[in-house]
Amino acid sequence: MWYKFNFIIKASLKEIFFTNEYDLTEFLNNKSEEEIIIKFNNTKVEISNSITICELKSITFIGTSKEDSILNFKELSHNLIFEFVDSIKFHNISINGNISFKLIRNIIIEDVNLNGTIKTFETINPKIYDEIIKKYGKMDKDYYRNNWSLNVYINNFEYHAVTKEMDNCIELYGNTEINNSRFYGSPSCRNSLLKYYAEDLNSINISNSHFDGAYSNNCISINNAYYSKFISCTFEKGRSDNIGGGGFQVILSDIYIEDCIFKDNYTTSNGGSLYLYDIFSFETHNCKVYNTTAIEKGSFIYMMTSVNFESLAFIYDTKLYGVGHLNKPINNGGLIAYVEGTSILSIENFYGEDLDGGNGNSAFIMDQGGSIFLNNITLRNIRGNNIGGVLLNSYNENFYSIFYVGNGTFIDFYQNYNSKSSTFIYAKKEIEIILNDEDHSNIEIYNFIIDKIYTATPSILIKNNKFFYNSEESKLSLTNFILKNYEFYQSIISYNNGIIIINNSTFSNIQDQNGFLDNKLKFEDIRKPDSIDESIIDIGPNVTMNIVNSVFKDISGNVGFSVEKNSNISIMNSEIKNLNLRNSFIEIDSHIKKGFGYFTINNTSFLYNTGKRGTILNINEIDSSINVSFYNSTFKENVSLSYGGVIYSKSNSTNLYVSFNECGISFSYSKISEAYFSNIDELRKTDEYAFSTNPTKLILTSDSVNYISIKSGDIISSPIKFVGNPGNYKLQLKLITFHYYRGDFVEFPGNVGEIDITIEDCNNTYIVQDIENIGLKSCYIPHCNPSCNTGKCINNNICDCTQTYFTGLHCNEYHKLERKKIINLIIKIMSYLLIILTIILIFGVIYFRNHYIIKAASYDFLIVILIGIIFYCFYSILLTYDKTSKKICILSYLFDNMGFSFIYGSILVKTYRIYLIFNFVKENPRGMNKKSMLIVFFIIILIHITLMLIWDITDSVESILKYTYNFKEYSECLFPESSKIGVMLNLLVILFASILSYINRTVLEEFKEDMSIPIYVYILYMLIAGIINVQDISIYERDIFCAFGTAVNAIVTMKYLYMDKFNKILTRKTRNVQHRSNVFQI
Repeated sequence: MWYKFNFIIKASLKEIFFTNEYDLTEFLNNKSEEEIIIKFNNTKVEISNSITICELKSITFIGTSKEDSILNFKELSHNLIFEFVDSIKFHNISINGNISFKLIRNIIIEDVNLNGTIKTFETINPKIYDEIIKKYGKMDKDYYRNNWSLNVYINNFEYHAVTKEMDNCIELYGNTEINNSRFYGSPSCRNSLLKYYAEDLNSINISNSHFDGAYSNNCISINNAYYSKFISCTFEKGRSDNIGGGGFQVILSDIYIEDCIFKDNYTTSNGGSLYLYDIFSFETHNCKVYNTTAIEKGSFIYMMTSVNFESLAFIYDTKLYGVGHLNKPINNGGLIAYVEGTSILSIENFYGEDLDGGNGNSAFIMDQGGSIFLNNITLRNIRGNNIGGVLLNSYNENFYSIFYVGNGTFIDFYQNYNSKSSTFIYAKKEIEIILNDEDHSNIEIYNFIIDKIYTATPSILIKNNKFFYNSEESKLSLTNFILKNYEFYQSIISYNNGIIIINNSTFSNIQDQNGFLDNKLKFEDIRKPDSIDESIIDIGPNVTMNIVNSVFKDISGNVGFSVEKNSNISIMNSEIKNLNLRNSFIEIDSHIKKGFGYFTINNTSFLYNTGKRGTILNINEIDSSINVSFYNSTFKENVSLSYGGVIYSKSNSTNLYVSFNECGISFSYSKISEAYFSNIDELRKTDEYAFSTNPTKLILTSDSVNYISIKSGDIISSPIKFVGNPGNYKLQLKLITFHYYRGDFVEFPGNVGEIDITIEDCNNTYIVQDIENIGLKSCYIPHCNPSCNTGKCINNNICDCTQTYFTGLHCNEYHKLERKKIINLIIKIMSYLLIILTIILIFGVIYFRNHYIIKAASYDFLIVILIGIIFYCFYSILLTYDKTSKKICILSYLFDNMGFSFIYGSILVKTYRIYLIFNFVKENPRGMNKKSMLIVFFIIILIHITLMLIWDITDSVESILKYTYNFKEYSECLFPESSKIGVMLNLLVILFASILSYINRTVLEEFKEDMSIPIYVYILYMLIAGIINVQDISIYERDIFCAFGTAVNAIVTMKYLYMDKFNKILTRKTRNVQHRSNVFQI
């Protein structure tokens, strides 16, 4: 029933207290005020119908507490609807049902629990909109927003989505503010937990709130927001299977996010946590992201623009933990960000770890002209498994595409793609690795650390395949760049036609795919057939390379440099140390493609390097297209396994194009391998440190920490944790150095320092347990991650949910509504006993089938009715099981309606035949023939079977989850609207059978059966069942009634249609009765 009211009222405010639906509806039907306050006093009001309230100035619903003041709509389809009301307020109550607002000015929801849905409607009034344009010549959005838009204020609100299937759980328009609230989604909502339509006019602000998508809904979707702000919120378990954005979907809006947490968000499409399309501006500060995954693009953030639209997003101070840890692997990539179209993404102060690319790759992907700027970024443990760079992959770049990194640290990169690829950066045109033949690109990397990159197949770190030289040169700049623990394929850097600048950088602990980093080069290594194409740095034509204040150490490979014509290499103020080369550092040979170069090396040290021949410089042939000059450089303990510890030359032109100017050479392994210098004797006399080494010693200074007091389990300096029994201890620090040539460790006197440590007893605020599994107990305060939600954290990742409505590891799962096992057992025993009794009766009917009493009652239909009773018994048994599958739902319908059809369909045709015999004797002395009876009977059965087959083919029957008022979860069968056809058919069968039974009450006793009693009992059962279905009782109590009601119907049918007959047959004295051969069968 819908209540709709129109008012022209002059009275003022009125308050009403009510405790039931009747009082409320009576007041609403007879009210005469424009301002109403409706109060609850510690009561739960059951509402049986939808209610519409309209044309009021204000209405307020106030309760005494959310726990005691409850407005409960009994059906999910019922709504509380407001239309044309200026102001609406809910305070201190709980509502189980749906709320709808249309043409409302102000909504306040405070201290409210809602289990249902919320829906508002568009706020733009076309008539007012046109009047404003006519008055001001344009749309004055500020004027409209301040005077006509809907205003929504929500505070201390807890929401659970309980509804039939719909698009969004909550749909909001207007200027909206939400504080201190919690929202929980449901599989019943197809898309968003909260969908906000701003109409390019309104704003939404949310703070200190929690959104849980229940792995079914994306948390928030925002469209056309004038401005949006989210402060200190959590968005978790969001899921989107359409466009993407498990946490956020943002379209054509301005967004600001601060101090928020994104957790366990997922999409099968794009944007695991954030999906941004044609945004005007987007900015986040100090956010944390846990376990976010997009199967396609952008596991944390996906940005996309349409044609001729530019978007800009800023992300500051963000930490990301975990991507891709699902059973279903990622297909594409952009583990952190996928930037598409003319989008610009700027990220500053970012930490990310444990990102698994699945079948995809790349922390960042740029497509169609997107640009990414990174400052102060640290990434750890990144895994890729596809072609492209683990850090960056780019497609369809244009001239304006930029990838900028400043102050980066990259640790534990894994490239598991079993083909040639890039471990670090890969681009197909201008960006980073592979550049366009015609255009140019600048790559600038500052304060950058790459540590432990692993690849299934060794790869090139940075590669530029620009084939033609032009005036717009490509430029690679590495400043404060550190690369260590890396295995490369062919080269670390491969570059053509451009400029390379390496400044204040370090390359260490690196090996090629034939690497021998852990062992020094051996004599047999010189026999390995290596190509000069395999080098640490591969320089193509027309390249200018400047290396300044940099270090190359602990590197194994074939050649240091391989250089083509017209390229210049400058090395200044640098150190080349402990290289293990199968050939030499610089290979010169004018007869091959990569044996050229103009080298200028100034103030550079070459220390402890090992090579084949000419460890630093090997010259096969040289001409005027090549030049090598060393200035003020030092060569120390360089070893050649053949000839020339520093330089080896077979060319007669070496002295024309190679020079060593003011260089000191301290050791070159042997006199034979020592290079020739004209001033070698002078150098030995003037440089007293030419052959010296530096001692190593550890000294604790007077201001060093020498005492620490801690508790067991404390961390004094990550990752150092102290675990032990209370007492006093000493921590020793010992320095060990490595001797480069022999490879053994040598200790030095005075290389030990000691610090006193006291481990204190734990007080009562801590838990004391062996959490490290080492036999020693630690002191700790319990911490649960993920949080316990509404429960209490009582130990590490152990939650106590006893004081909540929920259960599970994190107190976020619904309790299952439990069945009583003893009742289920009684129903099953009763049903099986009835089946056994029915089978006995079937044999009895067959045995006495020739007795005139059985013949008169239609022997075959007596058998059919008994089969119907067996169907009913199986239906009762099924009622003891949860309706968790479509199969159980269909079988329940089949057994229930087959039992009904076999019993009451047979009774209908039998009563109808008696009716014909005794009311139309002359016209039809034998009544209804057997064939007609069977046709009617099978039509009833056929209708039910046809309905069931249609539902099965169209997959129309569902097992759905529902929740009781105290949030216990149970399953219920949902049949389509066409199920009403079966219900109506059964009602018609019962109606006609009852009418005919009543008419036949006066027939002859020998043809009369007590069929009316089973019919009247079934009608009574239907009436009681209908009353129960509209009551607020659990599904299990309804099932118990149906099971026992079905048993009663079966027993009554047996008694009046069978037991009485067998009693007459067995107890009646033998009479000499002349039986006619034409005994009527009823």
